[in-house]
Amino acid sequence: LPPQPQRPTDPGSPSMKHIVTRLFATAALALVAATTQAQGRPVAEGPVLYFSYIKVMPGQFDNYMKYMAATWVPIMEEQKKAGLILDFSVYHALAPEADEPEIILATTYANMAALDDLDAKLDPLLAKVWGTMEKVEIAKADRSTMRRDLGGDMFRQLVFRKPAEATPR
Repeated sequence: LPPQPQRPTDPGSPSMKHIVTRLFATAALALVAATTQAQGRPVAEGPVLYFSYIKVMPGQFDNYMKYMAATWVPIMEEQKKAGLILDFSVYHALAPEADEPEIILATTYANMAALDDLDAKLDPLLAKVWGTMEKVEIAKADRSTMRRDLGGDMFRQLVFRKPAEATPR
């Protein structure tokens, strides 16, 4: 049998190498274009905020606030000292409906990259504040009698550039 011609989809064929080279070149150009375009935008990506929505069980508000003051606040302060977060705060809804959160916990991260491997970075701080990870798990169980976690939302702040920094497209 005569040798079969190489198909364009064979990894070693010149046609496939040409296609792959073109794909990489196109991707590189798209990246450069996106970066250049982002520099001319009127806004820049700012910090990332995470909001946790908490429903406090009837009659448990004071107990939950004591728990937060003794556990959550020290852990958040340690995260701030370690540079894991920029800030944290607690908000109280003044007249929530039955299915709405009463407490909103806000945590501000410098950017999305700050969330990478967060558990691994947080575990030593939890152990420092609590002593052992067993105590952390017991505290989680205790707090479940005082409140219900309704989920959360994440937002990225948009920071407006000064007019000289933003160029028209």
